Amino acid sequence: MLVKYTYGGDANLSGQLDVDDYGQIDFNSSTGGSMAGYFNGDFDYNGILDVDDYGIIDFGFDIQGAPL
Repeated sequence: MLVKYTYGGDANLSGQLDVDDYGQIDFNSSTGGSMAGYFNGDFDYNGILDVDDYGIIDFGFDIQGAPL
């Protein structure tokens, strides 16, 4: 189990939201949005990639400060 403080939407747990995180959610949403799991972009853990997951990453991007 990995426990780390990070911003919502940080798919690769780098401590910041960047193009890699957007690439992860975009790649997996092109598969039909059925790829569950935080690493795949399911940031609200509801089992599908949808507009709510994009909302989480967009909100996190707007409020992020220094890398965690």
